[in-house]
Amino acid sequence: MAKLDPKDLFIEDYLTTEGHSMAPVPAVLITHKPTGIVVTAAKHRAQHLNVRDALAELSKRLEASE
Repeated sequence: MAKLDPKDLFIEDYLTTEGHSMAPVPAVLITHKPTGIVVTAAKHRAQHLNVRDALAELSKRLEASE
C-alpha cells in the first residue's frame, strides 16, 4: 500500500441520497493534490468507514500509476 502524506490530501465530507428512500448518506471525496487523483466513497453509513475505503482506493490508484 502506498504511503499517503496527510498534507497531500484534500478531504471533503458531504451528504448524498440513497436510491428511492432519499435518506441522507455520508460520503467522502478525497483529492491527492500532487497527482490530481480523486476518489469518492459512500458505501457505508459510517463516515470513518467511507474514509477508510476511499484511502484504500487512492492508495491502489497511486501504486498503479507508478
